[in-house]
Amino acid sequence: MIFRWISLCALILATTACIQLQGAAPVSRYFLLEPMTDTAKTYPEITSSISIELIDFPDYLRRPQVVVQKRDNVLHFSDNQRWATALEDNIVAVVRSNLELLIPHATIAIGPWKGNRNVDKRLQLSVRKFTGILGQRSDVNIRWRVTSLDGKEHSGFFVHQHLIDDSYEALIRALNLGLEEMSKELVTVLVKPGA
Repeated sequence: MIFRWISLCALILATTACIQLQGAAPVSRYFLLEPMTDTAKTYPEITSSISIELIDFPDYLRRPQVVVQKRDNVLHFSDNQRWATALEDNIVAVVRSNLELLIPHATIAIGPWKGNRNVDKRLQLSVRKFTGILGQRSDVNIRWRVTSLDGKEHSGFFVHQHLIDDSYEALIRALNLGLEEMSKELVTVLVKPGA
């Protein structure tokens, strides 16, 4: 009986020592994309209704880990650098907030809706890339299509690369900057009469 007790204590001590030898677990950091807070140009005269819908999003980005490229076509999923919320939802929410700032009297909603809902313009986004190479550049590539109530369509794409240092903070700032620049580009299409 005493032998079992001593063996059990030795096993517990050995296990505890192994756990402590590994050191402290790395701290996870959580990132959130943030909308613009101010802008030099707004379009207060526009009062149309606009819906935003994300129609395509890469599967490799549908995860909590921040994804970076190590080299062309080689991706790294960081266990300690994570998104605080679903990235696809965060992107759409930031674009919506940016457009609300740029077109303050427009009604901007996130779609799709069940049933028919008449809006003046539908903005559809298709994310191709939303990552970067630490120490080199961010890489934002988003295709878009604007359809007006009368069926007219305008489409295009937004590509943004920004030089960054080797930190995840710099990558997130550059991705935010990409969404800001895209929002400013999109607003010029959304405010055009007949567009």
